[in-house]
Amino acid sequence: SDYPSAYKAFNEAKQILVSVNDKKGLIYLLRMEANLYMNDGKHAQSLDNCFQVVKLAEEQGDIKNVVEAESFIGYLYNILGEYQKAIPYQTDALKKAESIGYKRGISAALNAIGKTYKTSGNYPASLDAYSRELAMDQQDKDSMNVYIGHSNIGDVYERMSNYPQAFSNIRQALNYFTRTKGLPTMIPWDEWVLARIHTHSGNADSGYYYAKTSLAHAYQIGYRLYLREMTQILSEAAAKLGKWDTAYKYQVLSSHYKDSLIGEETTRKTAMLQANFDLDKKQSEIALLKKDKELQLAENRGPPGFGPVPR
Repeated sequence: SDYPSAYKAFNEAKQILVSVNDKKGLIYLLRMEANLYMNDGKHAQSLDNCFQVVKLAEEQGDIKNVVEAESFIGYLYNILGEYQKAIPYQTDALKKAESIGYKRGISAALNAIGKTYKTSGNYPASLDAYSRELAMDQQDKDSMNVYIGHSNIGDVYERMSNYPQAFSNIRQALNYFTRTKGLPTMIPWDEWVLARIHTHSGNADSGYYYAKTSLAHAYQIGYRLYLREMTQILSEAAAKLGKWDTAYKYQVLSSHYKDSLIGEETTRKTAMLQANFDLDKKQSEIALLKKDKELQLAENRGPPGFGPVPR
């Protein structure tokens, strides 16, 4: 949760990698830094890193990292509520991953697609994507991603008001992450979903408990990504218990997080980054077409000192 130190370390490492022209290492570093930015609520910076990864990976012919970055771009656009921008990146990532048989990439793309369908309200399609991902992870015996899958499926079931299925999936996921400590951010996330399950199924006392626990754990590890939602469910549970001062306090805080994490300034920055990325890609395509045309003209002229190539 010491973000300043982490950013400093990333910046120092970046300078070294650039100085020795280690593009493979730079791609990996930019991806890790993008994840750090996302967890810190810095979505525009995270998106910028991902665009850089796509460009570098395409230059290297590294399809796997293009897949990873495009899935992540779609995920970020989903967080920002820009579903129409998310879907093309996610479907392209899935198509590329399938074309080279990249299982991890297929799994990541399905995860991103499942999230977009979930938050846009298409729950059957979301369950289908998440279930396909879960089956792949179970086949590969990838325990951590199996339980991330249960977390996501439990979240969808909660939104569908299927609380028994939601509780079953979330409880086993939370037990796993609490026991293994393998991915600290999943603990407050699962507790947030549990808070919603209890609050929405008529058990506001337990909902209030898990909402407070979720928020405390998120603060403890500096996990900012879902602070708006965590404070919102805490306000909702408090209101159902008649704790009006607490409900108001966390409702105001939730609005603050909404403005700071996904407000107009963030939207403006991400739109500008997308426009610059599209322009850069278009210019690269034009340059490539120009080079192809020049090569074709050279072939038609024939070798130096000779006449036209016979036809």
